[in-house]
Amino acid sequence: MSPDSFITKRRVLLLLSITSVLGFALLLAVFRFGPGLAGRMMFYPSPPALPPEIQTDVTNLLAQLELELQTKAPQGLAELKPGLSPEAILEIERKHGLTLPPDIRALYQWRNGQPSGSTNEIIPGHYFQSLEDAVMINKMTQPRGVLDEFILGHQRGWLPIFGDGASDGYFLDTAKTAKPGHFFYHMAEDSHYIYFTSFRNFLAGLNECYAQNIIRYDPAEQVLTEDYQRSQQVWSKYATDVQP
Repeated sequence: MSPDSFITKRRVLLLLSITSVLGFALLLAVFRFGPGLAGRMMFYPSPPALPPEIQTDVTNLLAQLELELQTKAPQGLAELKPGLSPEAILEIERKHGLTLPPDIRALYQWRNGQPSGSTNEIIPGHYFQSLEDAVMINKMTQPRGVLDEFILGHQRGWLPIFGDGASDGYFLDTAKTAKPGHFFYHMAEDSHYIYFTSFRNFLAGLNECYAQNIIRYDPAEQVLTEDYQRSQQVWSKYATDVQP
């Protein structure tokens, strides 16, 4: 056997050994904790230290956002659906067994997402889901079976508030609304999370991005754009980035 073949064989055997050990560890975790909890430990890390929580009232933050949208993204603002009444929100919660935090209730009292087929956004690359659509998407993506429970069980309570149509976006975890970090950004492709201390932190960062023209409507391209290098600096004041 040539030296190169010997080295290649050792690498293959080492890879197989590592894979076997990882597979055994995975089976042990599933057996000990159950598929849902084991998947949560692997795919849904707890947020680390988070920035201070914004104390500005959510209604004031939403009023500021509306002013920013009037000048920076009027097309998106014009297409937003009217807000829901408190009674309508409570009925949706009752029907689906949900308890929304006050800030998210205030969001849907302000506006109830975008109509189906709308192409004008208020967050670049993301669609503002109506509360009814967010609940429907959550119901349609519930895990089924042991493998699904392991891979997706931690997403059982996730409501997609602002989604990109491909499983990424800004979510509310309805199972963690009493804990900081219950509103977050998630990119499924690389398990990237951005945990916001609160929804108010997200709104404060969004308003700052609009105020500094980091997010703005490009009339030539007819699309809402974002300077991602500059926006990362803003978001870091309001959220904690967790890379895989």
